[in-house]
Amino acid sequence: MWFVLGFGAFTVLLGLEAWAITSGRLHKWPERYEATDAPLNVRHGFAVLWAGAISSALVTVAFVLIAVDRRGAAATMILLIFASGYLWWRWPRRPPQWMKPPWLVAREEALRRGELPPPPEGVEDGQIVVGRVQYYGTWAVLAAATVAAVAFRQWTLLVGVAVGLPYAGLQRRRRVSGK
Repeated sequence: MWFVLGFGAFTVLLGLEAWAITSGRLHKWPERYEATDAPLNVRHGFAVLWAGAISSALVTVAFVLIAVDRRGAAATMILLIFASGYLWWRWPRRPPQWMKPPWLVAREEALRRGELPPPPEGVEDGQIVVGRVQYYGTWAVLAAATVAAVAFRQWTLLVGVAVGLPYAGLQRRRRVSGK
């Protein structure tokens, strides 16, 4: 029961963050988009959030159907969960127009007109410039998750490490002038 409620809450949070980015209320992804070495799942992270929210919603519904003993409907939902994997592949490569945040739409329109907008503040040589705490904190969390995976034999933590590594690799520590 708690697992289903937790997964439902996770679905709502994913959906809210994806909606906030798409609507322009959360200005979150420009630096990642401009990081030239970033893989598509990092550059179009807003699309990954939408795909995750849909897959998570399907999983939540499947668990509810299992809980109320609707096995046929639950089996159908499981097939839809596997089919939603296509969204994870497709949307980061070519996000639909409705999903793109306003800054990306404006940038794409400028490029169509032949203009080259300047990169957002915080991007240097294709890397995202962050402060010391974020830079070292990101690497510390990834290292701690790796150690915890081995020490507690929780191998699923390595999935989180694999997801975080591309982003961590794009970061550059902000240089403090005069030191």
